[in-house]
Amino acid sequence: MMPLLRAGALAVALSVAAACAGSGNSPATSDAPDVSDAPESSDGASSGADVASEGGAGVDVGPTAAPVRHPATARPIYFVMPDRFANGDPSNDTGGLDPALGPLEHGFDPTDTGFHHGGDLAGLTEQLDYIADLGMGAIWITPPFTNRWVQGDGTAEGSSSSYHGYWQIDWSQVDPHLGTDAEMIAFIEAAHERDLHVYFDIVVNHTGDVITFEPLPGRDEATFVYRSTENEPYTPTFADPADATVKSPDWLNDPANYHNRGNSTFSGESSLLGDFFGLDDLATERREVIDGMIQLYGAVIERYDIDGFRIDTMKHVDVAFWAEFAPAIRERAAELGKPDFFMFGEVFSSDPILNSSFTNVGVPATLDFIVAGGIDRYVAEGGTGDRLAEVFDDDDWFTDADNAASMQVTFFGNRDEGRMGYLLASADAGASDERLLARAQLANDLLFLTRGAPVVYYGDEQGFTGTA
Repeated sequence: MMPLLRAGALAVALSVAAACAGSGNSPATSDAPDVSDAPESSDGASSGADVASEGGAGVDVGPTAAPVRHPATARPIYFVMPDRFANGDPSNDTGGLDPALGPLEHGFDPTDTGFHHGGDLAGLTEQLDYIADLGMGAIWITPPFTNRWVQGDGTAEGSSSSYHGYWQIDWSQVDPHLGTDAEMIAFIEAAHERDLHVYFDIVVNHTGDVITFEPLPGRDEATFVYRSTENEPYTPTFADPADATVKSPDWLNDPANYHNRGNSTFSGESSLLGDFFGLDDLATERREVIDGMIQLYGAVIERYDIDGFRIDTMKHVDVAFWAEFAPAIRERAAELGKPDFFMFGEVFSSDPILNSSFTNVGVPATLDFIVAGGIDRYVAEGGTGDRLAEVFDDDDWFTDADNAASMQVTFFGNRDEGRMGYLLASADAGASDERLLARAQLANDLLFLTRGAPVVYYGDEQGFTGTA
């Protein structure tokens, strides 16, 4: 099996016969990483005169502004979930705990798709040449700091681990399943030597699930339904007294810094104030939380010398927070010698108006679910070109003095919706391998040859067809 993306190439060359038949989940090339397919500059300006017509008279309004560009858009992004990529150091598979304690304690079980599989920073570092040879310009890794390792009902069937990284509780160190701070720094230095930027996935909406609530009188609730602002919030408590101080930095341990209103229904006010599938929802309107997050992530830039942030669950945080956070982070990055520090947020929506409401407050870009939907309708579903043209007709929503649609981060397939191969095969279950290959080529052509910074989800370059 040949990589879908050759060194520096925008064209594709891949035989997906095995993958699209449903069993090609491991690399077949000797130089490919040990991955498993299991779920989860300004480049010139035109000048001239804009002539506005007012009352029939032409008015010369002077030279036009240079098109807005960001240097990061020249760097294709390789999105990696380190736990599922390459295992370079089996000694950290259980995060430093005795393997005999079992996966419900240390989270490691490579036979279960819901638990850690052993990938780490050592393995990722070993495969940097592979990633650079694909023509990538940046690597985006899932959240790297220490997580709540296992959550659920305490049974193997009803629990899962934080292999994905989105249940962070301790920002003082890299999660031991991935390695050490020294290994993270070495990985980033090695990436920079290959002209690869590194983007950390960050979360400000929530932490891992540590806080629980006292049941309301007369109720014995296993899950806590959302309580609106017309009612008092739940009374926070801890199932284990040790949980009261388990988070770092220490301000994260204060229950007053959380909304404590129960699980979000993802509609109305609960979209901002409710717990995201039980995860502790931070009160990002509070001054202590705003200042704490600015200080925390400014320190992350300084400590690790990274080049950008992908921001998780962005639309579930009030816009006023981003209006303070984003400019402060860009200022801090500039002080550290990174004036082109890049940020892009996850706004899980194909609504251009909603997406652009976040790029107008200092975050340069969002993950382009709009383009992803257009490629799906045009390529996977075989729609007409009009379906794709409709996507780019909405680009003006992203145009202002500091932003443009050219700064959006485009993708087709990810850990939430499934891989490119999965989406293509699912849309046409009877398609031949040749037909699926042609569609994969077309989807990549659209990603790499239209506006924005394209994302390749690890394994897509080899035709993987799983969901994560």
